[in-house]
Amino acid sequence: MMNKGIDFRQVHPVYKENLSRWNYLRDHYTGGLDYVRKGYLSRHERESGDNFRRRLGDSRYPNYCKPINNLFVSHLWRRKPRRSLPPRLEALTCDVDRFGTGANTFMKQLTVSAGVEGHAFILVDAPSGTRPRTKAEEESSRLRPYFVHLSPQQVLSWEFETESPERFGQLKQAVLQEPRSERDKSGGKRRYRVFSPESWQVWEQGVGRGQPELLAQGRNYLGEVPLIPVYNLRAGVFMGESTIEDIAVLNHSLYQKTSILDEAEYWAGFPQLVIFTDEDVAEVELSQSRALQFRPGDDARFIEHSGKAIESLRASVREIKQDIFRIALKQISEPSQGTGVESAAKRRIDRSEFVASLEERSHNFEEAEQRAWQLAAKWMGESPENIEVEYNHRFDIEALSETTGQFFLDLGEKGYLEKEQVIRELIRHGLLSEDLDHE
Repeated sequence: MMNKGIDFRQVHPVYKENLSRWNYLRDHYTGGLDYVRKGYLSRHERESGDNFRRRLGDSRYPNYCKPINNLFVSHLWRRKPRRSLPPRLEALTCDVDRFGTGANTFMKQLTVSAGVEGHAFILVDAPSGTRPRTKAEEESSRLRPYFVHLSPQQVLSWEFETESPERFGQLKQAVLQEPRSERDKSGGKRRYRVFSPESWQVWEQGVGRGQPELLAQGRNYLGEVPLIPVYNLRAGVFMGESTIEDIAVLNHSLYQKTSILDEAEYWAGFPQLVIFTDEDVAEVELSQSRALQFRPGDDARFIEHSGKAIESLRASVREIKQDIFRIALKQISEPSQGTGVESAAKRRIDRSEFVASLEERSHNFEEAEQRAWQLAAKWMGESPENIEVEYNHRFDIEALSETTGQFFLDLGEKGYLEKEQVIRELIRHGLLSEDLDHE
């Protein structure tokens, strides 16, 4: 059995270095009201608390990360995966996680998550880690393997075998944090699972520095740690490249600028009374029932906003939106510099690089799912040799161009982007016909 003195505060260096980044990417993908409450809006140096709270309450996060990430996912899932599984495993495809989630839905959710943080994980688990002795026992007690979707934030620590030649490079241990229950959210205890090739353990630890309590443990019948990384674009061991890495930073900046612009436009609608006098003037409240008293020679004027600062903010907002748009397009294809036949050929080559990127993602997801079914088969005593999973690897360039072009045109129609800019950039990238520029 594993060491009972495990310290769950000790995390892998990669986890420690990337946790804030993963959370940042996840928050900017999710958006919504929770985003507004998480402290991403900066307070001005001399801004009053009341004014900042009002501005925070009025702020809205314009989410570009979600539709752009989901665009890539939609390309990958234009054709559903094909699976060749033994009958007992085939029966599990309609409910792979014991919550009624089908295999396609489960894997699509994983591809979305992998696009956000760069990678996700599948844990192939089983109730109590026990193996049913008969098929009847399996059906009556639901002792069957199931998949668990884990985020990078939940895989705290890991260690690979480096000494044994037979198991070199295999996971030697993995420490996983279970999702928070409602009780945990109110400040209760946290649960952890620790896997090794020989055994599994479930621990519970309260807040503070209390000692963790071992709740359950047992034999790992698989003989290996059943944790599988699901990469978007692989960047290293348990590290992936996010689709929205650069877009999230710009989206955050857009959130800041949009809030400032809204604030400036709000106050620009109120002309400011300025009193020129040698006397001290308290703050003046204007209304129809009040009068102002001046000394001879004093002067009072209303000063209105010139609009230059607001226009500058608007230009800045437009520029950020254009940068988001260009970064998204750059992931799809590089713009062509020439014209005519050579330009069309160059655009096709550039778009083929985008197809290669989709194919890499597709291979990564295919490999991860096939490995998950092989572990499930091993747990059930089935041979993993005949298991095959095939994702779509044939991406039609013209169909992708049409879908992508329409996606960005829709964003232009909805006001997310400058429509004229969208059309120009799509033509420049060869995703729309040049004839559209004259329509």
